[in-house]
Amino acid sequence: MHMRWLLPSTALAATLLNSGCISLLPKQPPPTPLYALASFPPDSPAQAGAGAEAGAIFAIQTPEGPAAMLGDDLVWRIDQKVAFVENAAWSGPARLELAALLADALRGHPGVRASALTADSARADVSLRWVIDAFEVVEADGNAPQAHFVASAQLVDARNRALIATHRVGVSKPLEKRGSAQAARALHEAASQGIDELAQWAGPRAQAFVQAKGSAAPAAPKG
Repeated sequence: MHMRWLLPSTALAATLLNSGCISLLPKQPPPTPLYALASFPPDSPAQAGAGAEAGAIFAIQTPEGPAAMLGDDLVWRIDQKVAFVENAAWSGPARLELAALLADALRGHPGVRASALTADSARADVSLRWVIDAFEVVEADGNAPQAHFVASAQLVDARNRALIATHRVGVSKPLEKRGSAQAARALHEAASQGIDELAQWAGPRAQAFVQAKGSAAPAAPKG
């Protein structure tokens, strides 16, 4: 397994100046293996959930966070140095794949009537905003590498953006051995477990919010 290190701009310039001749016709690299996080395309339209009519309709925001962690590359941190795993990539930007994974997890909750990404959120009851603090393999102090997924979430009223609740999750998974496939598998497992926890947290709170709003609404006039 090879790493592609992140270099500061000055170091990158020096590397290029000292590299000597540059081949204009490099060898064609082998196809890059792609690893999927979500089981369906991130741009899928709103999908019905397991909940009945009393359930909440979710709008899922694409997560914020470090650009390096939320792109196509698998990030591997060794002590304080950050690298990308060479010859391996996610099947799409991680920010979209993770959002699709969360939308799918929410659809399985009995308190959720439907969930969709932000573009399909016009009729949503609640919006879930979140920040990814870690989505990377970490190898530090000579310890075995582990995949880390850490996220902070806010559940808000989709109409007026009022805060309903907050939650933070953190999951670590060991790698079976060093390698790009093992890194992708461990990252997927960590993200899936963390996102499932977010769904279990958000589903009942959103359902309770919708039910409370319904009971507080004025009764329709008779006749």
